[in-house]
Amino acid sequence: MYSFTDENQQRYVGKFYRPQRWNQAQLLEDHSFSQHLLDAGVDLSVPLTFDGQTLHTFAGYQ
Repeated sequence: MYSFTDENQQRYVGKFYRPQRWNQAQLLEDHSFSQHLLDAGVDLSVPLTFDGQTLHTFAGYQ
């Protein structure tokens, strides 16, 4: 994981999954569960949504 702060002092954490450790369905299930916990009042970070997606790929990493 990588933590950074943008120009507006908003803090973000970038997480990269090791290739072939989890499949796409498992990763999306994890993202959905995280959102469910947040909706239930648990204070945690959840994946950001861009263009309706929470899982993205860069240089072979999701």
